Amino acid sequence: MVPLNIVALLLTIAAFGTAWKLRPTSRIPLGLSLIFIFACTITYPIYFAGANAEFLTRAIALPQIGNAIHTWATWHWLRTGLAIAALTFASWGLLVSPKNQEDRTIGDLKLVD
Repeated sequence: MVPLNIVALLLTIAAFGTAWKLRPTSRIPLGLSLIFIFACTITYPIYFAGANAEFLTRAIALPQIGNAIHTWATWHWLRTGLAIAALTFASWGLLVSPKNQEDRTIGDLKLVD
């Protein structure tokens, strides 16, 4: 999951950086998207790297497996919720209308009809 999260994080950084200059109306939603995808991405080193290694190496005692799976599932749903929030805010940032006609173009490329 980390490589895909890193790609999503880098793309969100690029979108936020582009919007900062070219689409000021998208700054807030893309900034929120960046915060959520960053939080989603750091769940891997905070929890999943160690938990996945414990499952892989069978380091968890048999009586503890149920609790370990429950904890993993809770973290997974947290990560899923963060990713959905990031996607929602990124979509909002792309759909928000520019305030004026100048924001609708990049050079000769027209962004919005």
